[in-house]
Amino acid sequence: MFGRQPNQSPDQSSGPSQSPSQSEQPSQPTKADKKKNQDDEPVLISHWLRIEVVSSVDKKPIEDASVYVRFTEIHKKGKDKNIEFDLKTNQEGVARAPDVPLGKVEVQVVLQGWKPFGEFYEIDREDQTIHIELTRPQHWY
Repeated sequence: MFGRQPNQSPDQSSGPSQSPSQSEQPSQPTKADKKKNQDDEPVLISHWLRIEVVSSVDKKPIEDASVYVRFTEIHKKGKDKNIEFDLKTNQEGVARAPDVPLGKVEVQVVLQGWKPFGEFYEIDREDQTIHIELTRPQHWY
């Protein structure tokens, strides 16, 4: 009998054997998996910049207007980074930008049929609200 040791039964092989519990164990995560799991954590938003857009005539909210918020993120080391949020107003005429830093911010509002709006604002507190009134363009004959 070739390939069997004297104390081994015929159904056992001479090669290394693994118990079912060892082969079903999950493998350890690789370094890339660990890094991925750390990056998947949700980012907590500490404050919002609220922008209200209404009509200058009847003070009704303007829905679906494009709102652009631009500011510069200042870094102590390296280059400063220009950040831009492209937002839309909801049914209440409100757009919200997350975590806008204190300082100078440019806000532009554009919607077809309305005069475009753009202005710089100084953000001096968290959870600040900016109120914007859009006007209709003049008719040219």
